Amino acid sequence: MLDRRAAAVLHRDRAALLATVLPGATGLRTQQAGWLADLAQLPLGSWEYRLQAVNAYPLPEQLTSGAEQRLATEVQLSYQLAGFDSEPVTATQYLTFSRSGGDWYLSAADDHPGDTELWDFGPVTAVRGRYCLVLGLGRGPALRPYAQEADRAVPAVSAVWGDGWGQRTVLLVPSTTDQFAGLLGMDPAGFGSIAAVTSGELGAAEARRTERITVNPPVWAELSAFGRQVVSTHETTHVATRAITDQWTRGGWPKAPPTGPAT
Repeated sequence: MLDRRAAAVLHRDRAALLATVLPGATGLRTQQAGWLADLAQLPLGSWEYRLQAVNAYPLPEQLTSGAEQRLATEVQLSYQLAGFDSEPVTATQYLTFSRSGGDWYLSAADDHPGDTELWDFGPVTAVRGRYCLVLGLGRGPALRPYAQEADRAVPAVSAVWGDGWGQRTVLLVPSTTDQFAGLLGMDPAGFGSIAAVTSGELGAAEARRTERITVNPPVWAELSAFGRQVVSTHETTHVATRAITDQWTRGGWPKAPPTGPAT
Protein backbone atom coordinates (compact mmCIF):
# COMPACT_ATOMS: atom_id res chain seq x y z
CA MET A 1 0.00 0.00 0.00
CA LEU A 2 2.87 2.38 0.76
CA ASP A 3 4.40 1.55 -2.61
CA ARG A 4 1.09 2.34 -4.32
CA ARG A 5 0.86 5.66 -2.48
CA ALA A 6 4.42 6.54 -3.51
CA ALA A 7 3.74 5.71 -7.16
CA ALA A 8 0.55 7.80 -7.08
CA VAL A 9 2.46 10.83 -5.79
CA LEU A 10 5.30 10.41 -8.27
CA HIS A 11 2.87 10.21 -11.20
CA ARG A 12 0.39 12.77 -9.80
CA ASP A 13 -2.35 10.16 -10.00
CA ARG A 14 -5.23 11.48 -7.87
CA ALA A 15 -7.44 8.42 -8.31
CA ALA A 16 -4.63 6.05 -7.37
CA LEU A 17 -3.80 8.08 -4.26
CA LEU A 18 -7.43 8.19 -3.11
CA ALA A 19 -7.65 4.43 -3.61
CA THR A 20 -5.25 4.14 -0.65
CA VAL A 21 -7.44 6.29 1.64
CA LEU A 22 -10.11 4.74 3.84
CA PRO A 23 -13.46 4.70 1.99
CA GLY A 24 -15.98 6.91 3.71
CA ALA A 25 -13.33 9.16 5.29
CA THR A 26 -14.64 12.18 3.38
CA GLY A 27 -12.59 14.85 5.12
CA LEU A 28 -9.34 12.91 4.82
CA ARG A 29 -9.97 12.12 1.16
CA THR A 30 -10.53 15.82 0.43
CA GLN A 31 -7.38 16.71 2.36
CA GLN A 32 -5.29 14.13 0.53
CA ALA A 33 -6.50 15.28 -2.89
CA GLY A 34 -5.61 18.87 -1.99
CA TRP A 35 -2.24 17.78 -0.61
CA LEU A 36 -1.37 16.05 -3.90
CA ALA A 37 -2.35 19.18 -5.83
CA ASP A 38 -0.17 21.32 -3.53
CA LEU A 39 3.02 19.52 -4.60
CA ALA A 40 2.12 19.28 -8.29
CA GLN A 41 4.91 21.66 -9.41
CA LEU A 42 7.70 19.80 -7.62
CA PRO A 43 10.13 18.30 -10.19
CA LEU A 44 10.20 14.90 -8.52
CA GLY A 45 12.84 12.40 -9.55
CA SER A 46 11.86 9.88 -6.90
CA TRP A 47 9.37 9.49 -4.04
CA GLU A 48 9.45 6.45 -1.77
CA TYR A 49 8.07 5.34 1.58
CA ARG A 50 9.62 2.86 4.00
CA LEU A 51 7.87 1.48 7.06
CA GLN A 52 10.07 2.09 10.12
CA ALA A 53 7.90 0.96 13.03
CA VAL A 54 4.38 -0.01 14.07
CA ASN A 55 2.70 0.96 17.34
CA ALA A 56 4.80 4.10 17.03
CA TYR A 57 2.43 6.33 19.05
CA PRO A 58 -0.74 5.94 21.12
CA LEU A 59 -3.87 6.11 19.00
CA PRO A 60 -6.67 8.48 19.98
CA GLU A 61 -9.33 6.65 21.97
CA GLN A 62 -11.99 6.90 19.28
CA LEU A 63 -9.70 5.11 16.83
CA THR A 64 -9.03 2.12 19.04
CA SER A 65 -12.68 1.07 19.33
CA GLY A 66 -14.56 -0.97 16.75
CA ALA A 67 -13.79 -4.13 14.83
CA GLU A 68 -11.27 -2.75 12.32
CA GLN A 69 -7.59 -3.31 12.99
CA ARG A 70 -5.55 -0.11 13.15
CA LEU A 71 -1.85 0.59 13.17
CA ALA A 72 0.06 3.66 14.30
CA THR A 73 3.14 3.73 12.07
CA GLU A 74 6.39 5.61 11.67
CA VAL A 75 7.17 5.99 7.97
CA GLN A 76 10.27 7.40 6.32
CA LEU A 77 9.70 9.49 3.21
CA SER A 78 12.63 9.67 0.77
CA TYR A 79 12.46 11.93 -2.27
CA GLN A 80 14.70 13.60 -4.82
CA LEU A 81 14.21 16.77 -6.85
CA ALA A 82 15.18 15.98 -10.43
CA GLY A 83 18.26 17.87 -11.51
CA PHE A 84 19.12 19.03 -7.99
CA ASP A 85 19.32 16.17 -5.49
CA SER A 86 22.07 13.62 -6.01
CA GLU A 87 20.83 11.67 -2.97
CA PRO A 88 17.38 11.36 -1.39
CA VAL A 89 16.20 13.83 1.19
CA THR A 90 14.38 12.15 4.06
CA ALA A 91 11.54 13.08 6.40
CA THR A 92 9.70 11.20 9.12
CA GLN A 93 5.92 10.86 9.02
CA TYR A 94 3.51 9.29 11.49
CA LEU A 95 0.48 7.79 9.78
CA THR A 96 -2.49 5.77 11.02
CA PHE A 97 -3.69 2.90 8.82
CA SER A 98 -6.86 0.85 9.09
CA ARG A 99 -7.65 -2.60 7.76
CA SER A 100 -11.02 -2.86 6.03
CA GLY A 101 -12.26 -5.74 3.88
CA GLY A 102 -8.82 -7.33 3.97
CA ASP A 103 -6.96 -4.24 2.67
CA TRP A 104 -5.01 -1.51 4.43
CA TYR A 105 -5.95 2.16 4.00
CA LEU A 106 -4.71 5.48 5.31
CA SER A 107 -7.20 6.57 7.98
CA ALA A 108 -5.44 9.55 9.62
CA ALA A 109 -2.41 11.73 8.88
CA ASP A 110 -2.50 13.99 11.93
CA ASP A 111 -2.68 11.69 14.97
CA HIS A 112 0.99 12.40 15.77
CA PRO A 113 3.26 15.23 14.54
CA GLY A 114 6.08 14.44 12.16
CA ASP A 115 8.49 16.47 10.05
CA THR A 116 6.96 19.45 8.29
CA GLU A 117 7.46 19.98 4.56
CA LEU A 118 6.78 23.15 2.56
CA TRP A 119 3.79 21.64 0.75
CA ASP A 120 2.11 20.94 4.09
CA PHE A 121 1.37 24.68 4.24
CA GLY A 122 -0.32 24.97 0.85
CA PRO A 123 0.30 25.00 -2.92
CA VAL A 124 3.98 25.18 -3.86
CA THR A 125 5.14 27.23 -6.84
CA ALA A 126 8.43 26.26 -8.52
CA VAL A 127 10.68 28.88 -10.13
CA ARG A 128 13.84 27.78 -11.92
CA GLY A 129 16.91 29.91 -12.28
CA ARG A 130 20.14 29.17 -14.08
CA TYR A 131 21.70 27.63 -10.96
CA CYS A 132 18.78 27.28 -8.59
CA LEU A 133 15.32 26.02 -7.87
CA VAL A 134 13.05 28.18 -5.72
CA LEU A 135 10.07 26.45 -4.09
CA GLY A 136 7.68 28.87 -2.43
CA LEU A 137 4.14 29.44 -1.26
CA GLY A 138 3.79 32.67 -3.21
CA ARG A 139 3.22 33.28 -6.90
CA GLY A 140 5.99 33.15 -9.50
CA PRO A 141 6.65 36.91 -9.80
CA ALA A 142 7.10 37.18 -6.02
CA LEU A 143 9.59 34.30 -6.03
CA ARG A 144 11.64 35.42 -9.03
CA PRO A 145 13.85 37.85 -7.00
CA TYR A 146 15.00 34.96 -4.80
CA ALA A 147 16.11 33.07 -7.90
CA GLN A 148 17.94 36.14 -9.21
CA GLU A 149 19.88 36.50 -5.95
CA ALA A 150 20.70 32.78 -5.90
CA ASP A 151 21.91 32.89 -9.50
CA ARG A 152 24.32 35.70 -8.60
CA ALA A 153 25.52 33.91 -5.49
CA VAL A 154 26.48 30.58 -7.07
CA PRO A 155 29.14 31.89 -9.52
CA ALA A 156 30.42 34.30 -6.83
CA VAL A 157 31.03 31.40 -4.46
CA SER A 158 32.53 29.21 -7.20
CA ALA A 159 34.97 31.99 -8.10
CA VAL A 160 36.47 31.67 -4.61
CA TRP A 161 35.79 28.06 -3.63
CA GLY A 162 36.14 26.42 -7.05
CA ASP A 163 33.74 24.30 -9.05
CA GLY A 164 34.13 21.03 -7.11
CA TRP A 165 30.59 21.21 -5.77
CA GLY A 166 27.16 20.86 -7.35
CA GLN A 167 26.91 24.59 -8.21
CA ARG A 168 23.17 24.53 -7.68
CA THR A 169 20.93 25.53 -4.80
CA VAL A 170 17.38 24.84 -3.65
CA LEU A 171 15.59 27.62 -1.79
CA LEU A 172 12.46 27.08 0.30
CA VAL A 173 10.33 30.22 0.72
CA PRO A 174 7.40 29.96 3.15
CA SER A 175 5.12 32.90 3.90
CA THR A 176 5.59 33.52 7.62
CA THR A 177 8.19 33.24 10.36
CA ASP A 178 6.09 30.54 12.04
CA GLN A 179 6.23 28.48 8.84
CA PHE A 180 9.96 29.18 8.51
CA ALA A 181 10.56 27.84 12.03
CA GLY A 182 8.21 24.93 11.41
CA LEU A 183 10.27 23.78 8.43
CA LEU A 184 13.35 23.82 10.66
CA GLY A 185 11.60 22.14 13.58
CA MET A 186 12.37 25.07 15.86
CA ASP A 187 10.55 27.51 18.15
CA PRO A 188 9.50 30.60 16.11
CA ALA A 189 10.54 32.84 19.01
CA GLY A 190 14.17 32.10 18.24
CA PHE A 191 14.00 33.16 14.59
CA GLY A 192 12.54 36.64 14.68
CA SER A 193 15.73 38.22 13.29
CA ILE A 194 17.12 35.42 11.08
CA ALA A 195 16.82 35.94 7.32
CA ALA A 196 17.85 32.46 6.11
CA VAL A 197 19.25 29.14 7.30
CA THR A 198 21.00 26.36 5.38
CA SER A 199 20.35 22.77 6.43
CA GLY A 200 21.13 19.29 5.16
CA GLU A 201 21.02 15.57 5.93
CA LEU A 202 23.28 14.72 8.85
CA GLY A 203 25.97 12.18 8.04
CA ALA A 204 25.40 12.42 4.31
CA ALA A 205 27.75 15.18 3.21
CA GLU A 206 29.28 14.84 -0.23
CA ALA A 207 30.60 17.27 -2.77
CA ARG A 208 27.66 17.27 -5.16
CA ARG A 209 24.79 17.06 -2.71
CA THR A 210 22.24 19.87 -2.77
CA GLU A 211 21.24 21.30 0.61
CA ARG A 212 18.20 23.44 1.38
CA ILE A 213 18.35 27.18 1.99
CA THR A 214 15.21 28.14 3.93
CA VAL A 215 14.28 31.83 3.75
CA ASN A 216 12.39 33.88 6.35
CA PRO A 217 10.50 36.31 4.04
CA PRO A 218 9.41 38.89 6.66
CA VAL A 219 13.04 39.41 7.69
CA TRP A 220 14.34 39.11 4.12
CA ALA A 221 12.02 41.96 3.11
CA GLU A 222 13.75 44.27 5.60
CA LEU A 223 17.18 43.75 4.05
CA SER A 224 18.82 46.17 1.67
CA ALA A 225 19.95 44.97 -1.75
CA PHE A 226 23.45 44.58 -0.33
CA GLY A 227 22.09 42.70 2.67
CA ARG A 228 20.28 40.23 0.42
CA GLN A 229 23.49 39.72 -1.55
CA VAL A 230 25.42 39.02 1.66
CA VAL A 231 22.82 36.55 2.93
CA SER A 232 22.55 34.73 -0.40
CA THR A 233 26.31 34.40 -0.76
CA HIS A 234 26.76 33.37 2.87
CA GLU A 235 24.15 30.60 2.67
CA THR A 236 25.42 29.41 -0.71
CA THR A 237 28.88 29.12 0.82
CA HIS A 238 27.41 26.66 3.35
CA VAL A 239 26.09 24.57 0.45
CA ALA A 240 29.43 24.65 -1.39
CA THR A 241 31.48 23.72 1.68
CA ARG A 242 29.12 21.03 2.93
CA ALA A 243 31.49 18.19 2.04
CA ILE A 244 34.05 19.30 4.63
CA THR A 245 31.76 20.80 7.29
CA ASP A 246 29.13 19.50 9.67
CA GLN A 247 26.05 20.78 11.47
CA TRP A 248 28.11 22.73 14.00
CA THR A 249 29.33 25.15 11.35
CA ARG A 250 25.83 26.05 10.23
CA GLY A 251 24.37 29.47 10.82
CA GLY A 252 21.92 32.07 9.62
CA TRP A 253 22.32 35.77 8.97
CA PRO A 254 20.34 38.19 11.14
CA LYS A 255 18.47 41.04 9.52
CA ALA A 256 21.38 43.44 10.03
CA PRO A 257 24.38 41.93 8.17
CA PRO A 258 27.71 43.75 8.19
CA THR A 259 28.00 46.91 6.14
CA GLY A 260 31.39 46.10 4.72
CA PRO A 261 32.45 43.35 2.28
CA ALA A 262 31.42 39.83 3.28
CA THR A 263 34.23 37.63 4.55
